[in-house]
Amino acid sequence: ALVKSKEAGAEPVCEWVLQHAPQPAARWRAAEALGAMGKPAESAGPALVAALADPDPLVRGTVARVVGELTPDPGAAVPALV
Repeated sequence: ALVKSKEAGAEPVCEWVLQHAPQPAARWRAAEALGAMGKPAESAGPALVAALADPDPLVRGTVARVVGELTPDPGAAVPALV
């Protein structure tokens, strides 16, 4: 596991990995971990929306699912999808 997603302070680590890791597997795992955190990870919303433009299709798909799960208004992510 990237980090234990319930650990305090895991959200900023996962957000950083999502934005900066060169390996796609690390980025989609970070997105998965953020999704598993639920409400505490909502502050990562802007990083998740930005990751919808990731060059890797698995990362984009994972992020799209997580955005839908975490975002109270998923419609806000629509501009990043088009």
